[in-house]
Amino acid sequence: MSLDLAPRSARTTTLAPFDSTVRLLRWPVDADERAALAADATPRLLVVPHDQPAPAVVDDLEDWIREPIDRAELAHRCATLEARAAVAVERPLVDDSGLVWFRDRWTSVPQLQVALARVLVGRFASVTTTRELGAAYVDGGASPHPEAVKAAVARLRDHLAPIGLVVRTVRGRGFVLDARDRAA
Repeated sequence: MSLDLAPRSARTTTLAPFDSTVRLLRWPVDADERAALAADATPRLLVVPHDQPAPAVVDDLEDWIREPIDRAELAHRCATLEARAAVAVERPLVDDSGLVWFRDRWTSVPQLQVALARVLVGRFASVTTTRELGAAYVDGGASPHPEAVKAAVARLRDHLAPIGLVVRTVRGRGFVLDARDRAA
């Protein structure tokens, strides 16, 4: 059975007929909205056209389903995402001023490191590749040299430690931002 998605402007935060807080997005059309929802730790289900490749899932509050949508599968995937959201740890936030907030604490991050912080926060508790961080660092106006990116991550690690966040290196893959009490 197929489920028709309303245009973005007409969509609500719930999926009728299911009582769900999971956002339903078309992939890749709603890529910008996907990024915003990921940054806000909102559970989301990407609807992928049958002839398109599936996206890489960015965190544990995201999943995808291929068209045509089966209602039973939709209900199951929404329930799974809601369960994950219910047990999800508190997530950090980068505000518009470049402050990183975690639980009831905050730290100021230098402007060149804000782009790195946003990417790591968006992928909280998941691996962020060195390539992704490098692209964000360059977009923020910094050097594209890999050593410059590593040094910036090291400085960011020092800024985040006092508020209970750790940036762990995943050898050969990238970095993971996590809560210090979970990373131990």
